[in-house]
Amino acid sequence: LVVNQSGSLSKVNFSSITTIANTTTITLPAGSAPNFVAVTPNQTTAYVTLPNLNEVGVVNTTSNVLTSTITVGSNPYALAVTPDNTKLYVANLGDGTISAFNTVGPSARTISGALTSSPVWLSARSDSQVVYVLEANGTLAYISITSTSGPDTLTESTISVPNATTMIYDGNKNRLYIPGGQ
Repeated sequence: LVVNQSGSLSKVNFSSITTIANTTTITLPAGSAPNFVAVTPNQTTAYVTLPNLNEVGVVNTTSNVLTSTITVGSNPYALAVTPDNTKLYVANLGDGTISAFNTVGPSARTISGALTSSPVWLSARSDSQVVYVLEANGTLAYISITSTSGPDTLTESTISVPNATTMIYDGNKNRLYIPGGQ
């Protein structure tokens, strides 16, 4: 899926590694300004941030239809879905919070703990037990997912990567890569 700023998503299917088979447009609410998409590992659902509406759209990737929206904090900016497809985490840049949901329902989850700066990126660990949080000030935090119902626990680490804005988790080597620097 590719995010378009015009209020829609383009779903691109490939017939080979380099050949596009077809493209489908998925309509989103007018003025929603989508800017981030996360697809569940089982590829049946896509979540898209709708920052102008303070919502996350839920897209059925089989029917290519926006099926619902989830109200989140101010200016949702990044998303992470746990590899077991059961939990969704949303970094809300505008109010410096993280929204958390069980994907079934969806139902809200509680997170105890606080950040010192707004979250800018999220990465879920391959065992679905931790979501890493990169803060705007470069601090790395993590959310421990303790049970199906929560509450989850947010902890800031002593690791800081100045000027970092993204990160990626490598599940094969169990490593987190954070590009940044002075």
